[in-house]
Amino acid sequence: MYNRLRKFQSHRRKGYIKYTALSSALIFSLFYYMAGALAATPGTFAWFTSETNASGTIQTATTSDLLKIEASDVDYRKNCTISNSITIKNISELETTVTVAVATNKGDKVLVSKHLNPGKSVTTNPDEITKLNNKCSLDHIEYKIKAFNYFVDETYTVAVDKDKMKQPADPPKKDESTSDKAEPEKATTDTVTGTSQKTSNEDTKSPAPDQPSVEEPSQVTPAQEEPVVKENDKEDSKQEENTKVELPQQ
Repeated sequence: MYNRLRKFQSHRRKGYIKYTALSSALIFSLFYYMAGALAATPGTFAWFTSETNASGTIQTATTSDLLKIEASDVDYRKNCTISNSITIKNISELETTVTVAVATNKGDKVLVSKHLNPGKSVTTNPDEITKLNNKCSLDHIEYKIKAFNYFVDETYTVAVDKDKMKQPADPPKKDESTSDKAEPEKATTDTVTGTSQKTSNEDTKSPAPDQPSVEEPSQVTPAQEEPVVKENDKEDSKQEENTKVELPQQ
């Protein structure tokens, strides 16, 4: 009788241990799957184990509590090309590696991946967006940000104006045809003014019709000087004849 009682107690103890272990395994598995499901939710929660706490306590925080994300203004260029950059700052107390990618037709393209200490930031190159083959129908830029061992998986969207994508954002050029027309008109006006001034000056210098004009000595023509020259030559020849002396005859 005593042996049967001991055997029953031993069998009962083994069954209790078996059911306890099975229940513990089920509870642990359920907790593990719940934690994985919450961590996989994009842009809502960032679950991570504190690196400064050896006990491995699980903490929760939103993305805005860990990272500060800012995007620059979209620069619209020719041929439906644009440029844009995004800056990410680590505002948490933990160091992490931040990876920034942009969504394209051929998949995600990594723009930058950098290890950031607390308080440090990283900025993408705006020309990397220009190199992409953007379509004129593009209406947004989609960045994908990952950090803290992929516990942060955030999608950041920058809006794009379709109208500015189709029309190049060049400054308006000055109408040269209007300026060219204005310059000839100005030159014609100056010519007419100069001609009228010249005519008025000539009218002022010309003598009145009733007054006789007096010729200056320098204005005497050569035809008037010829008779005077010939008379002087005759007088000189007469003087030479009077001065001749006849030699005595031997």
